[in-house]
Amino acid sequence: MSSQFITRKTVAEYLTDAIASSGKTQRLIADELGYDNANVISMFKQGSSPVPLKKVGQLAKALEIDPVCFLRLVMLEYMPETYEAIEQVLDIPLLTKREKLMIESFRKITNWTDPSGVFLEGDDVTIMTGFLIPYQSEGVNEFY
Repeated sequence: MSSQFITRKTVAEYLTDAIASSGKTQRLIADELGYDNANVISMFKQGSSPVPLKKVGQLAKALEIDPVCFLRLVMLEYMPETYEAIEQVLDIPLLTKREKLMIESFRKITNWTDPSGVFLEGDDVTIMTGFLIPYQSEGVNEFY
């Protein structure tokens, strides 16, 4: 049995934490989303009502959270097959701001080359090796 190093929160758990971190009242968030009743935010937090897809972007903006991360979480919980189909058809993963930053950082440290590397996978972690160790000896400057 494989254990998970980082467990994914439910949409309700994620929203509860994001709302607490935002410092905003549920009433204010409901207003920003165009809801007349703040109880709908409580229902999202309790998991008794799903967040409508058309509100994901607005809610992410109101809570100052990454909209792609939140959309991914919502879709993986409510409609995982649809999310998988979208990524398969688009043939590109939907990336969060942090994921894009990691890719850009990787490109910078590899001098915008496409070095080969080895991926080692275990139960709890995937390790990239061979990318970040420059080998310099007698005029040789390659990544191994």
